[in-house]
Amino acid sequence: MGHYGAMALVLVALSLIVWVTFLIAPWVSRRLGKIGSSIVTRMMGLLLAAIAVEFIAGGLRGPVSRIRVICEHSPPPVRPE
Repeated sequence: MGHYGAMALVLVALSLIVWVTFLIAPWVSRRLGKIGSSIVTRMMGLLLAAIAVEFIAGGLRGPVSRIRVICEHSPPPVRPE
């Protein structure tokens, strides 16, 4: 089957999952109602914000550690007396 076959199988499976999710979305929306949909929307927004913070923290981790190494190896500032 190989890697390409496995990737094609995964792509087809994910496409079917997305299609079924879109197919049942109106039913789920009716079952949740207006308040339930609002709660789910806010929870998804909170999850998205948490993921964004994690990406930003991961992106800053490298530059901040390099700055810290540079500051540790530099001589202390000379203070005039």
